[in-house]
Amino acid sequence: MPLVQSVPWVESIIDAPPIRLHYQDVEVPEDMQFTFVGTRHDEDGGLPDYLRGILRETDLLLPELPGWDAQLERSYQKVADGDFSARQKIIQATERLRKIAPGQVAWQRTMFQALFNSKVKVAMVDYPYRHPGDRALQTILAQGMPINEDTMPHFARRDEFIVKEICAAIPRLRQENRKLASKEPLKVLALFGAAHVAVYHALVAKAEEQGVNLSEQLLFEESVAFTASSIETAEDLNITREEYIRYQNWLRKPE
Repeated sequence: MPLVQSVPWVESIIDAPPIRLHYQDVEVPEDMQFTFVGTRHDEDGGLPDYLRGILRETDLLLPELPGWDAQLERSYQKVADGDFSARQKIIQATERLRKIAPGQVAWQRTMFQALFNSKVKVAMVDYPYRHPGDRALQTILAQGMPINEDTMPHFARRDEFIVKEICAAIPRLRQENRKLASKEPLKVLALFGAAHVAVYHALVAKAEEQGVNLSEQLLFEESVAFTASSIETAEDLNITREEYIRYQNWLRKPE
């Protein structure tokens, strides 16, 4: 599945920073090459066969993973370090969700195969296990609540959390890890659902405000265009596009 630089619904987003994400107090790290790939993380939109190549050009991987804990982060790192047993265990663990979300399980299997022995550093910047924000998010998802004025602040707080964690994690990891400390620039790949594109926009806006020369790239899985061929019905297509655009534009309007 190819990666593209934009998708049609992005053109409907207001050309302004996501000011409802309160990122004003963060500092974007210097000497970073930041790539954000917006995904569908679902087999129905195509498998991430591009990952093996892009990981070869990556020093630090930041995957989307709400509810993570230290053990799971270590498991991801073991897979990246080439531990075959760890890869099989983590793939088997995701298989338990196949009846509920077969497309996501297939996407993750391909992702772990690409991650295996890639030698990248993996760091989690999403809500950790038992974080109040994660509990609120899981409640919203479990109840199938739509993106609206009541739920959008919860999604915004998560994006805001991710922005702050990225900016805090990178200097900390450089300090702890000699290999990362030596990278000039440090090549960072954020692999998140396309709905989190405001994370990218917030970092770019803050870097410009700080005067940091941030080397950045925004890419999408081609299926994030949500064309008629990538989802079942035109009705689903309209709802998906509408929700993405509504949330992104809400982030860019003053409170």
